[in-house]
Amino acid sequence: HSLTVGVLESRFVGLFNDEAYNLVGMGTIDGNTIVPSDPSLTTPNVDRTERNTELYLRDSVQIGPSWSAWGGVRHTTIHRTSWETSTGDPDAATDYTQSFTTPWLAVARQIGEHDMVYLSWGEGVESDIVPTHGFPDGGKPLSSTLSRQWELGYKHGDESHQWGLTAYDVDQPLDDGLSTGDFGHDGI
Repeated sequence: HSLTVGVLESRFVGLFNDEAYNLVGMGTIDGNTIVPSDPSLTTPNVDRTERNTELYLRDSVQIGPSWSAWGGVRHTTIHRTSWETSTGDPDAATDYTQSFTTPWLAVARQIGEHDMVYLSWGEGVESDIVPTHGFPDGGKPLSSTLSRQWELGYKHGDESHQWGLTAYDVDQPLDDGLSTGDFGHDGI
């Protein structure tokens, strides 16, 4: 066994200017029509902060000469705030905290000195924000959601070359009111 315990904290502060989305006229397809610019900052933007704190525990176990397994769990607390910039509505601020506990597991087999195959499964926390222009509540953080991922891979690594081949499936559901259904993706 090789047990690891840790804490990870990250902070983000985004302070932005108001934005300029000002109609100044219509151009033509040939590009010869000149329209005046209007850089007036008339559209509110969204300032935001985020603090993530993670407590994690992971273990790796050697199972015989060629097999190994890993497992872990992570508890994440996310605190997010947002407020509109100077021209916006001060009552439109958000402030929330969410917590998630996410596990992951993996098993691997060493094939010769330089090659390994592995299979892993895990959950993750997905955080996003609404695009700032053209959406209700633009620029505000969305509630975080859980994603799930399966991964099957092959890795090669020697003194001069490292490469790998991975097939994976990520299921990332949305819970934001912008769309419905799964927003998952598969890849190789």
